[in-house]
Amino acid sequence: MTRRPILSLLAATLLAPAAATAASGETWEITSQMEMPGMPFAMPPTTQRFCKPAGDWTNPPAQQEKSSDCKVTDVKRSGNTMRWKVACTGKQKMSGDGEMTWTASAYTGAMNMHTGDGDMKMKTRGRKLGTPCDPGAQKRELDARVAQIQGQAREQQAQAARQQAEICEKAGQDMSVEMFLPPADRTPAYCTDATRKGGFCDRLRTRPGFRKFYGDGQGKERQAKAGTLCHLGFPALQATLCKEALQPEDLDFIGLACPAQTKALVKRECAGRTYTGEGGNAVSEKYRGFCSRYAAEELRQEGAKRKAVDGAADQGKQLLKGVLGF
Repeated sequence: MTRRPILSLLAATLLAPAAATAASGETWEITSQMEMPGMPFAMPPTTQRFCKPAGDWTNPPAQQEKSSDCKVTDVKRSGNTMRWKVACTGKQKMSGDGEMTWTASAYTGAMNMHTGDGDMKMKTRGRKLGTPCDPGAQKRELDARVAQIQGQAREQQAQAARQQAEICEKAGQDMSVEMFLPPADRTPAYCTDATRKGGFCDRLRTRPGFRKFYGDGQGKERQAKAGTLCHLGFPALQATLCKEALQPEDLDFIGLACPAQTKALVKRECAGRTYTGEGGNAVSEKYRGFCSRYAAEELRQEGAKRKAVDGAADQGKQLLKGVLGF
């Protein structure tokens, strides 16, 4: 849960004084402000009214019903000052302490809470308005607010889980190994579901999955990551799949991932053959696309080499010109 639901839950459950089931009460107005170390801005104060059972203070503002996950202990009273400790179990574990000092018509107080999201301090002040009210109605309203906040928090968590599942499902289809491994700073991987991780590794061991993974041009570093994730030797897997690809002659896979098999097929089916006409010296229809792609790649690589050589020659000429002056 993020800090926002925790703050809301604190405000709803830990600020209003305990509402007994007495039929009569008196209206108080309470203003509270949350402070959190490290926050770039101060949180604005909030003001609400609550119905306090008539009579003297007997419980601290954090007192909860017996069924609550939050329990108040070590309540000590000295004159008009009360101190206590509070501990909350369940999903949102919290602990802390509080203090309040009151008069007949006002009070001030503070609570210090320690949570998994950091420390929080809640300052409060209250004043008696005196209007008669029903404490039971106040409690019912508070319970409804708490239930609403908890329901919203659960829905936010469920929505985040659904979004993460969709992203990780797509990562498995796209063969994005980085999503299944912790990044360099050693934080947990984004996709930790064992089933999706297993699905990624199973798909990698097939020619369609390997082709999707191998064909994105990310190089040996990415292959090493996949080998680590799936506990396999990438060269051995590649050799196995290339051998299997020869049986049905999966030419797309061979041309992409199998250099040795590609050269053998080129020598047998492409070298010295023509692309026009028919007869024993023409490339067969089955291998025309394969041979054309190989030839195009060879021309591309040759052009890149020639460009690099020409660039080096030009650079050498410019250097000589600068040194020799002509």
